[in-house]
Amino acid sequence: MSTCAYLVKAGCFGLLPMPKSPLLDRLMELKDPRQSAKCTHNLGEVIFMATCALLCGADDWNAIAFFAKVREGWFRQYLTLPGGIPSHDTFNRIFSLLDPAQFRALFIGWVQDMLIDTPGGYEK
Repeated sequence: MSTCAYLVKAGCFGLLPMPKSPLLDRLMELKDPRQSAKCTHNLGEVIFMATCALLCGADDWNAIAFFAKVREGWFRQYLTLPGGIPSHDTFNRIFSLLDPAQFRALFIGWVQDMLIDTPGGYEK
């Protein structure tokens, strides 16, 4: 079964409303390695869409782009999407430019924050 078929079958497209997103807030802090004049997509928003797709089982750039396209209405409730939904090539290109250490630190910080906010969760 393809990843896209799995995502549909698994029901990962019925995402719940999101009152606020600490992850999205953190992603907006990422240093954008792209040339600003050539950017049509917001870096934090692209990473956010990819993260949602990955958490729902997407495992390649095509599946990430497919997930984002199918859930475009949900994403538009929370994101500006100035360039629309990125293509699979755009997701790939953006991730290839990211500083892995910066992204790792940001993501780990978000996970730790989520655990601290959970009763009985992680203590720093």
